[in-house]
Amino acid sequence: MIQTKVTKLAQPFKLRFVEEADVVKEMVEKEYEKLAPTIEAKGFRKGKVPRDVAEKQKWFNKFEIYRPIFDEIYKKAIEQEKFDVVDARDFEVMGLFEDGSPLVMQCIVYFAPTILSFDINDVNVQEKHTDVTEEMVNEQIKIAQSTKATFTNAILPEYQVKKGDIMFIDYTGRIDGKEFKGGSAKAFKFIIGETKFIEGFEDQIKHLKAGETRTISVTFPADYFSKELQNKAAEFEIHVHKIEVRTIPTIEDLAKEEEKTVEDYKQSKYNKLIEDHAKIDKDGFESDVLSGCVKAADIEPIPDAMIQYELANEWNQLLYRLGTTEEEHLKKNPQAKDAFFAQRHQRLEKTIQVRIFLEYVCTENKIEVSTKEVHAFIDRRVKQLQKTDEEAKSIRQNLLKEQNYKASESAVKQEKAATFLVDEMIKKNANESKA
Repeated sequence: MIQTKVTKLAQPFKLRFVEEADVVKEMVEKEYEKLAPTIEAKGFRKGKVPRDVAEKQKWFNKFEIYRPIFDEIYKKAIEQEKFDVVDARDFEVMGLFEDGSPLVMQCIVYFAPTILSFDINDVNVQEKHTDVTEEMVNEQIKIAQSTKATFTNAILPEYQVKKGDIMFIDYTGRIDGKEFKGGSAKAFKFIIGETKFIEGFEDQIKHLKAGETRTISVTFPADYFSKELQNKAAEFEIHVHKIEVRTIPTIEDLAKEEEKTVEDYKQSKYNKLIEDHAKIDKDGFESDVLSGCVKAADIEPIPDAMIQYELANEWNQLLYRLGTTEEEHLKKNPQAKDAFFAQRHQRLEKTIQVRIFLEYVCTENKIEVSTKEVHAFIDRRVKQLQKTDEEAKSIRQNLLKEQNYKASESAVKQEKAATFLVDEMIKKNANESKA
């Protein structure tokens, strides 16, 4: 039995462990037996050098040669105490390392955070049920009309553009007679009533005809994003290539296209909104429950080493997708890695918190998953990728490999834990409403 002692520092922990002398001696002898055939010393045949002689040779570094023993004892201590270590460093052998003496080692470890306390009664999340109104139905109809709108060239010279029409223009902007950066474009697609431009620009160009060229004057606003252009008076030379007229279908046209009456068409939009908002409300409730539970739980701080490990994984995945190495990528953008880590640090910390909390829920409530559930999860993932049968088969085989399978198993357990919390919250709300 290995003796262990954990000393809590501010962050992280110091772990000291001791292995008995006779156990260490046996381990050393076994390790030396592996090395013996390669060892030479004066007065002995190669492979026949006694251990005590070999260890006295100048080149013999006990700490390096017997390193596997240190690793084995450390792993044995961690397994014996069931410590969940996420990072270990600064290993030291304390005192003597010789026959007849116990082996005393110490290192700095970061333990996976634990949930100190959690009570779902501290969480208050109510289900939301969206009421679908006639206004919402009409808005969906307007969207459908806009989506199905058609465009035709304006032929008549007297045609006056209206909201939704498209003007294809060339424009060149000048300040004090000089062109400025970002002030010119060719065949620009300007949608009347929708394209955001400098105030006064649209009012002047919408009176132009196809083929016409004219110069207009505008003033950049005081809060314009480019400081160099704020409050500047500018002239834009505009040439109109063509104007496309938008024709919006009527509700009768849309209903006819789906072989419905107008009332049936409206009812179908209403039913779809009911279905969509039921899912939105359900997803929102589930998200709020999980978020509320994590917030209510007393979770130990996440070690930065744990976050850095996840960040490194995401960074390597990015490099893989880009088909490049870190060295090549940083040559183009030396700050890319630091920016990547900074942007994702806070999000990953929250992700790890959620994962640790859901693992706690699984343990506390004895939530387990079956092989059938994991295979169903993998099948769903493969199907979502929409690959060919051959590609899907290869992906599925890869996901069934031990490490990937364990990741899928963990994902299924977390899904079940989240569902468990939602069910508990529904029960809690129901009991409170009865009281």
